Amino acid sequence: MEKKRETIYRYHRKINHELMKVFILAGGSGTRLWPYSQTSLPKQFLRFGAKHTLLQKTYLRFVGLIPTEHISIVTQKDYAERAQKQINELGYSVRIQTEPEQRNTAPAIAWMVKSALEDGFLNSNDLFFITPSDHYLSNSEELHQALAVGAQKAQEGAICLFGITPRRPATGYGYIQAETPHDISAVQAFHEKPTRNTAESFIRSNKMYWNAGMFLFYLPHFFQEIQKHSDELHAFFEGKKSFYELTKTSIDYALMEKTRDAYVVRLHLTWSDVGSWDGVYEASEKDAEENVVLGEGYIERSTNCLICSEKQKVILSEVENLLVLVSENEVVVTHRNADVKAILCSQEAQALDSSEAYLESVLHPQT
Repeated sequence: MEKKRETIYRYHRKINHELMKVFILAGGSGTRLWPYSQTSLPKQFLRFGAKHTLLQKTYLRFVGLIPTEHISIVTQKDYAERAQKQINELGYSVRIQTEPEQRNTAPAIAWMVKSALEDGFLNSNDLFFITPSDHYLSNSEELHQALAVGAQKAQEGAICLFGITPRRPATGYGYIQAETPHDISAVQAFHEKPTRNTAESFIRSNKMYWNAGMFLFYLPHFFQEIQKHSDELHAFFEGKKSFYELTKTSIDYALMEKTRDAYVVRLHLTWSDVGSWDGVYEASEKDAEENVVLGEGYIERSTNCLICSEKQKVILSEVENLLVLVSENEVVVTHRNADVKAILCSQEAQALDSSEAYLESVLHPQT
């Protein structure tokens, strides 16, 4: 392991703090972590039994690396007040950018950059790092080292992505294929979520990484690549097209799959996009019997269980592979690998059927 780590440290350079800006994307909404995550309270604002929310953990990841005034949160109007409040709880204030509307990552990043240039947050020679607000990373120092490596490469004319060394044949993540197995390498190809067999073949390669959705750009080079590969985004920056006229497409499709300057920096750490309760389990600290307790709970003589309950204490004994979720309004008990979102959809459909049946009985009573 030490020998493997030598490459990344050999390239390490101190980041120029005056040139690095960080954008934390916190506008997502979803119900995959129901009953906790809902449209009105998405997962980036949840604690999952921990001291800090995912958004707060993401923000703290950069405190001490760069000045806090170099951090910006990009979110929806409905979440702006909550985002600011959560950062205030840490003893900081943060710049908030509110998206005009959700139009996928390419328009969002273009608008974010243009807006930041107009209000002086971004300068013409800056590096800027884009990261999700709702992912789990086990080692901030490892990320800092990787950012130093990426910063040097980006200033030489590269767009840097950050790839996670895969631990299992995951079918729910995109993959980055590197040209070489080195700690920093040119990108050979991008792969969408694979089948199980394909994912297993990826694991056997030492040049395939999970795509963590993190990007590091050098602003002058960013504009060069936009001009080369996206007439639409270039027109937006030139003031010839409005944000609302931009096609709803991803930055991967608009730029990353077209540029020849994409590089991947390898991260050796535990990572999860926390996109499911299985992802929460994977990212959490476990006891000797592979159980996880988030919040109030106690487990004995049981294996592979997950409890998430912030107020009500849950006790499990002599069970295995259980998922127990206790929120303010619901209690969910199911298999640990169950599709909780599917359960929510089924429950909502049943509730709708019951409502329609009741309405029918009122409007057309049996005689």
